[in-house]
Amino acid sequence: MGRLRFGFSPRAGLPDDVWDERQRWLRLILWTHAGALALFGAARAEQFATIAPYVLAIVAFAAVAHVRRLPRRLQSAAVAAGLLSTSVGLVALWDGATAAWSHPFLVLALLMLYEDTSLLLLTVAVVVATHIISDRAGEPSAGHVVFVALVGGAGIVAGWLNGSLRDEAREAVQRFRSSFDSAPIGMAIVSLKGRFIDVNSALCELVGHRRETVLGLSLRELTLEEDRDADAHLVRQVVAGNRRSTQYEKRFLHAEGHLVWVNISLSFVSGASGSPDYFIAQIEDVTERKRTLDELQHLADHDPLTGLLNRRRLEKELAQAVALTERYGHRACLVLLDLDNFKATNDSLGHGVGDELLKNIAEVLRSRVRRSDLVARLGGDEFAILLPQANREHARRAAEGIAKAIRERIHITDGHELRTTASFGVAAIEPGDVPDRVLLRADQALYHVKEHGRDGVAVAPPLLPPARGVRSD
Repeated sequence: MGRLRFGFSPRAGLPDDVWDERQRWLRLILWTHAGALALFGAARAEQFATIAPYVLAIVAFAAVAHVRRLPRRLQSAAVAAGLLSTSVGLVALWDGATAAWSHPFLVLALLMLYEDTSLLLLTVAVVVATHIISDRAGEPSAGHVVFVALVGGAGIVAGWLNGSLRDEAREAVQRFRSSFDSAPIGMAIVSLKGRFIDVNSALCELVGHRRETVLGLSLRELTLEEDRDADAHLVRQVVAGNRRSTQYEKRFLHAEGHLVWVNISLSFVSGASGSPDYFIAQIEDVTERKRTLDELQHLADHDPLTGLLNRRRLEKELAQAVALTERYGHRACLVLLDLDNFKATNDSLGHGVGDELLKNIAEVLRSRVRRSDLVARLGGDEFAILLPQANREHARRAAEGIAKAIRERIHITDGHELRTTASFGVAAIEPGDVPDRVLLRADQALYHVKEHGRDGVAVAPPLLPPARGVRSD
């Protein structure tokens, strides 16, 4: 209760824009009272001299309430005085009728809009004093006094509650504002159309733009063009109410032209109807983490000597190719090759020369395949090529072209001029295949070449269908 001060919290008080709006309406109501009181007096056939003092008093107070250079409290006091003048005039012109004494309650209800304790207390005092001064036999007095006091007290309590709620709301906004502005990651309030309503300095630093520039943009406009539609369905699900938040990664284009990988968490803030009003976006720069993960993934998938894919990655891609063939009938072929007499070269000239030779072979393979083809080193001098959308004939011609390129290439390693050849085995991936069986057929075709003089290409025969009544492995 230490926050109370005459019933209100220390910081109670309407925001300027709210007070201005209420003051406009109350001034209009006051002018309406002046006209209504004049018409009421005329309807009761009162003399002009009787009506005029009350109407002129109301008009004078209304005029004072329009003087903007006066403090707010004086402007509101002028409105209160004008309304109370109406009450006094109404009682006088209506000969003290009970109905006329109800008008002060209307005045109290209107003045509660100011949420000003002092003004309410002063008004209650004036109304009570008026009742006491005007107390005559048969006229309501004590009951009205108690009722006025209760109404005034209710107004003070209501004002205190409103002030306390505003204080709490203001403190919550200040806490949010402080957290928003000082957050180490990018923070933004985003409209349902994706435009920035507010942003913090961390986000501006992340994209390299000034705050004014970012506020004129949208999430889509900051995003690299290739990533602009990748997350659209996720945002639509949130807007449709199917989920309350979403998280995804995308690339922003920095003001200096380089890419920034970000992780975006979008949570919607709902309005009174429960539908999303806007989003709170948390935007974290994950460029370094993404680069580290990419490097780790590259190390996990690639052969450190040649930079080609390794056996683990090839087996994964081969399994996917088998699944596509089984489900959609896609064509694909696997080519295995190893170098002829590589062990002799390694033993006679050393592993350093052998490693350089393997690197040279890797360059030949890269130069002879399509962008969609996958080249891998399986280990030692054994390599593999996965050819999507290729049949046996296409794979055979590709293997023969690579064999010719290896045969004709002079490899200069550590001062030695080397020539080498390679043996190739080709196997087509067919419906009902499994990865191990494809590898086995290609390997068998390769060793067929080895047994018949090396430096050649052999294509494995088609996979035979299982005999009737016999299950295929």
